[in-house]
Amino acid sequence: MTIGYRPEIDGLRAVAVSSVILFHAGMPRVTGGFVGVDVFFVISGYLITSLILAELGGGRFSLLAFYERRARRILPALFCVVLVSTLLACLWLTPSDLVSFSKSVVAVSGFVSNLYFLEERGYFDPVAELKPLLHTWSLAVEEQFYLLFPPLVTVLWRFARHRLVWIFSALALASLGFAQWAAASEPNLAFFILPTRAWELLIGAILAAHLAGREMSPATTRLDQALSGLGLVLIVYAVLALDSDTPVPGVQFLVPTLGTALVIAFARPGTVAGAILGSRPFVGIGLISYSAYLWHWPLFTFARYLSPTEPTTALFILLIAATFLLAYVSWRFVEQPFRNRTRFSRLQIFKLAGAGTAVTLAMGLVGNLSDGLPERFPSSIVANKHYSICRVSKHLPENPEIKYCEFGDVNATRTLALYGDSHARALSREIDRHLKAQKIRGMLFDLDDDCQIIPQFYLKDSLGEQAKCRKVFQDLLGYMKEKSFGIIVAMRWTMRLYPTQGEIDDLAFTADDGAVGRLPYRKYLALTPDGKESIAASDKRAGLRQFVDGFLSTGDKVYMVYPIPEIGRDLERVNLWHYVSTGEILDQLSIDTSDYDRRNKFVISVLSEFEQRPNFVAVKPRSTFCDTFIKGRCAAQFAGVPYYTDDNHLSDAGSRYLVDSIFSNLQ
Repeated sequence: MTIGYRPEIDGLRAVAVSSVILFHAGMPRVTGGFVGVDVFFVISGYLITSLILAELGGGRFSLLAFYERRARRILPALFCVVLVSTLLACLWLTPSDLVSFSKSVVAVSGFVSNLYFLEERGYFDPVAELKPLLHTWSLAVEEQFYLLFPPLVTVLWRFARHRLVWIFSALALASLGFAQWAAASEPNLAFFILPTRAWELLIGAILAAHLAGREMSPATTRLDQALSGLGLVLIVYAVLALDSDTPVPGVQFLVPTLGTALVIAFARPGTVAGAILGSRPFVGIGLISYSAYLWHWPLFTFARYLSPTEPTTALFILLIAATFLLAYVSWRFVEQPFRNRTRFSRLQIFKLAGAGTAVTLAMGLVGNLSDGLPERFPSSIVANKHYSICRVSKHLPENPEIKYCEFGDVNATRTLALYGDSHARALSREIDRHLKAQKIRGMLFDLDDDCQIIPQFYLKDSLGEQAKCRKVFQDLLGYMKEKSFGIIVAMRWTMRLYPTQGEIDDLAFTADDGAVGRLPYRKYLALTPDGKESIAASDKRAGLRQFVDGFLSTGDKVYMVYPIPEIGRDLERVNLWHYVSTGEILDQLSIDTSDYDRRNKFVISVLSEFEQRPNFVAVKPRSTFCDTFIKGRCAAQFAGVPYYTDDNHLSDAGSRYLVDSIFSNLQ
């Protein structure tokens, strides 16, 4: 097939970008709108491969010219969106969020943002909705593909040009097989990396290789009508039927990708599908689809960030309209001029690409190295994040699986152990202050990277892994029995003991300003030893008792920190919203004490069973924060002082109250 303009492909782009935008806006029924990215991958694979093969066949292919075209196509609009997003981030993001944003800017400048976001939470996690450049992961995947693919095709053209379809097919099957495994076993990895996404681009490449050199007949056959229509139906079906629980990008994604291939292969002006996709509205949206994709996500993200609740449907409709307006302006005044070779030569394009990359990289580094420019806001509303006082990097000789770090007076002989998760790490800075004053060595243990903090509730579905984790915990208890004189245990109990989403959804609560909080838990799998999910309440109680008994069996004094009140909203962001909108510092924020009691009834009922044991010391955050500053309320902020850094971690000020109560009982 000779290369020529295909209006129906622009129409496909319109379907793809509209699906993605509607999905990200949370519109009902468009539960699988994210497959628009998969459609884009197939289109991109087809067009680029067609171009490469046509130029190779004419003896005029040049890698330099190829990458020039990619730079003209991708970089100007991308740099524009990143620049505007960075300016808005500096105005509105909290310091800690600006640091994360700045790291993503650095990743975007090197087209490795997919790898950066791989290390963050998953694409469908609620927190992901607050990352303005998350959507650039797909650009990174494409650019990584095009770094490797053209040289490969050049070699194959020379030595195996008649076997391109078979070679591309073999590569696609290998990628799909890996994607299917990873989607079930490592879903975050599967979503973001090139090896699991390459098969989608290769479907387009296979189609291009198959059609290379063939002329498309102007006549329309029944087969063209049927297959192009089927392709469009498959895409629409995927948009409406798939959802965030579908393993991505497994075999189910053959539905939209093969549908896209059918449309490309068989749609033409004489077909119904070709007529629809080639119509002016579809083509018009398709032409600005790249800019629309770039603009929509930062608009949605900042709208969500600046609102204490999810933006309304009406607001999202306005944001969608703003997306397409910005997309047209960006396409007309940014994309089009830089594609014009009479206005910008190849040398100028590469110079501008280098300059843009350098500026983008510099912006990211400044935001990161400056700790998020905290001087933008009053110090009282910029709480430290829950940074640990030390980095868990050492391991015990007795069992290398047990990792720890030292703090306090590291040369002292008396040792106090701190065990738990990020709630323990949030306390470590204040504990460090006391340990140094009393000449005590601290050891922070965190098993969460390899095993569950409460080993009775297994995250590992392998019986071998479960046995290993049980041994790790027993070895740790044995070490504590010999080496320490006291143990502090702190963790986010509520999340760890509510394994099902149904139980989580029952735990909403209301703040004193009337806003309803609902914590964005990720789904913890609390597994019984036989690997069954969602354990019974009686088994949960027995497992928790066994866990506490393990610490008490060491004979050490065990300072058990009861559940820290969760406040449902990121306090640092609440403070920022209030300051940006009023210019004043928020005086106080709290939740109803009954909400705390209801959320933590189960955990407290089990822990309270041990309060008569001689080496059990109950440390009760409820007594510190609830019914003290404000009657009937658990204080998150009082007199302008934030006791939290987000929705559940204590700030230094909050930690100080709790840690002081621990050390007042320390012997």
